[in-house]
Amino acid sequence: ALRETRVGIGAENVNANASGAYAGEIAADMLVEAVQWKILYGYHDWHSKPTHTEIVDTGALYRNIGLFMLDEGIDPKDAEAVGGALDKINIELKFENGKQIILLNGVDRGDEIRTPAASMAASAVSAIPSVRNYLLDMQRSTAKKNSVVMDGRDIGTVILPYAVVKIFLTASPEARARRRYDELLAKGQTVSYEQVYNEMVERDKNDSTRKIAPAVPAADAIMLDNSESLEKTLETA
Repeated sequence: ALRETRVGIGAENVNANASGAYAGEIAADMLVEAVQWKILYGYHDWHSKPTHTEIVDTGALYRNIGLFMLDEGIDPKDAEAVGGALDKINIELKFENGKQIILLNGVDRGDEIRTPAASMAASAVSAIPSVRNYLLDMQRSTAKKNSVVMDGRDIGTVILPYAVVKIFLTASPEARARRRYDELLAKGQTVSYEQVYNEMVERDKNDSTRKIAPAVPAADAIMLDNSESLEKTLETA
């Protein structure tokens, strides 16, 4: 019998506004090409096409930790306080009917992790080494157990350096802010475009310049600009 082949695709994105879904769809579309090319993934041999691929949004893990810190009244930028609170957190990552579900201490916080405050808290805690170490094994373990398209900001450089396909997905700040703004309005949140744009630019700067696992493309990453439409990006891919 042929053993199951597990595929790792790292989809980097320098924003968190709906491009997580775009990154997953684009990378999943390229999965078939990766199998056809018979690119080796680490020590695994290619024997058959995977029957299922999980889409993993790693940013949601950081958002849950950031949200927990806000709930506890802890400054997400306070590395010592955040690190000391990690033993109070239990994060469970699972998949149901092709959908990622994250339980924070047994509770799915849903769209609470998508607010502007949660976004900034996620960016702050993601710069803390103890937080990244806390989540590292979970992310790698998920990739070992499943064929995955993993979306995040350090997937191709740190989490899955041997991914069969690495995509660095970006877009203009204006396009990304507009998508996030429209998304938040659709969810009933009261925000201004200027607030969304300014916070996004600040978060990008923080994530790309942090000392640990900065959001930069891997040397062998495929660069994709998603400023226009998903269809245009898929066509380019």
